[in-house]
Amino acid sequence: MACVTDASQVAIVRHLKQHRDSTVVELGRALGRTSVTVRHHLAPLQQAGLVEALPRRHLRGPGRPEKVYRLTPLADDLLPENYAELACRLVDHLLQTVPEAEAARILSGSARDLARRLAEGWPDGLPARRDLCLQALETRGYFPSWTGSQEAGQLRLTHCPYWSAAIHSPALCQFDTSLLGGLLGASVTLEHTFARGDPDCEFRVAVDTLPAYRIK
Repeated sequence: MACVTDASQVAIVRHLKQHRDSTVVELGRALGRTSVTVRHHLAPLQQAGLVEALPRRHLRGPGRPEKVYRLTPLADDLLPENYAELACRLVDHLLQTVPEAEAARILSGSARDLARRLAEGWPDGLPARRDLCLQALETRGYFPSWTGSQEAGQLRLTHCPYWSAAIHSPALCQFDTSLLGGLLGASVTLEHTFARGDPDCEFRVAVDTLPAYRIK
């Protein structure tokens, strides 16, 4: 699990995910650890905001009530993900069940919807939108860079966040091309792409009457 490498802490996260919440005694019994050891490993998870202690659970018998521990929403980032396989299967199914032109229209439409949401309130004009676009791409892991003038240039992406899916289904490049056209409000042409074996993705960007969302 990312950010958690200690075996006991990983075991605690897995147990809490499977059982929703547990006391120190329950965790110790399940993991074969003493209560002292469990508390020792719970402490850094709590400090990182990954585990929280709930109000005490009242026991039926005598004795002091015990705290109950559970994962916070931040812990979701530690759990396994398989978006690449899901994306591949969805794109494959789309390409197999509808004509290619219709599949491209669906991918482009989805990208333009996302672009409208991300660019809400952005100013008009490529120079102003370019910097905002680069910021949006950076936060999404594309590692973008720009070369050229204020009205035209090359947008280079040195990482594809869904590279394994794009390699399997190059049609996903249509999504990025349309996304960039919507964010920049410009004509965007894909010239190089990871999906074709190129070392990076490069798009030619220029202002014209309407965004063209073309793939060369």
